[in-house]
Amino acid sequence: MKVTRLFCVFFALFFLTGCFPVGQKKSPTNGGVFRSEDGGVSFQSRNVIGEENSLASNDVTSLTINPNDQNEIYAGTRSDGIYVTRNAGETWEKLNFPPKQVDAFVLDPQETNILYAAATWENLGRVYRSEDRGETWDQIYVEPVTGTRVSAIALKPGVSSTIFIGTTLNSSRNSAIVMSRDSGKTWKNVRTNGNSIIDIVFDPADSDQIYVHTSRNDIYRSSDGGASWTSVKNYKRDKTKGERSFVGTIYSFFVHEKNPGELYIGTNKSLYKSIDYGDTWEEVDIIGTAKGVPIRAISVSPFDSDRLTFASSKAIYVQVDEGRYTVTDTRSTQAVSVIDYDPKDPEVVYIGFYNVKGK
Repeated sequence: MKVTRLFCVFFALFFLTGCFPVGQKKSPTNGGVFRSEDGGVSFQSRNVIGEENSLASNDVTSLTINPNDQNEIYAGTRSDGIYVTRNAGETWEKLNFPPKQVDAFVLDPQETNILYAAATWENLGRVYRSEDRGETWDQIYVEPVTGTRVSAIALKPGVSSTIFIGTTLNSSRNSAIVMSRDSGKTWKNVRTNGNSIIDIVFDPADSDQIYVHTSRNDIYRSSDGGASWTSVKNYKRDKTKGERSFVGTIYSFFVHEKNPGELYIGTNKSLYKSIDYGDTWEEVDIIGTAKGVPIRAISVSPFDSDRLTFASSKAIYVQVDEGRYTVTDTRSTQAVSVIDYDPKDPEVVYIGFYNVKGK
């Protein structure tokens, strides 16, 4: 299925409403995408689409920076498709991508003109592939029944033709982890699950290690490329030696880019770290008032392995040394959903916002 520039007509055929407006007519400045140029100490809104339109009222589900051109950034949204900036957030344009609900998005780091997006279209979960930076799209996967979303996509580091996707449950079907070794031409079931898949993450420093965050408040780990899986939550720990698990409901999960086996989990209780692939966990020393609030986004600077950055509701915390943080009020009415460091400039950080109840 090829999606072309005639996407307004394509929409009208199904919805009889003509073209959808780009962005929102309202111009709030407290959501969308913000940018920091001082390592996360302060942030400024970067949401301009046109004279009357703004990205600020969109729920941002993903931010993806081109590793070869840090000025090119893709923003997936919950209800308004995919946007791209080619000038580091100064202005945005909407891609020709008919589905409005974008559930996951990745860029091929080896061939950065290739993009993958998981989206819901006609109430079916689908995966699309573009070979021209989002000008046109091919559908490469579709769920067989309505009500199931493709909720996660991950490309294997160094072998980006290998794709893993995860799906959600519906009332009558299990979820699944499915893989392709030929860029989406053919697919093979990896694992059937009794709970929805929230995210799939490869360990960038050890590509045979795969982590799957599920709606059962657990992380499943594979150390052999997906052939077998173990539960991180139910791993048998020796309490007499002080071995502990994380506490609370998982809201975010992050795998360190350079340190194999170094993982972070943000919960509604606190922030936790593992340095042994999830076997044992320790609570990170954070400011007390950041605890008890869902930690929805975590990142670590690619230039400084100790520069842990996380979001507790609307506040951004950047670790300057162990237990000491800068604390930034984003002045948003929304919660931070994603944190992403510029791959070439250590002072540039982007955050995306998502409207959630209770923040």
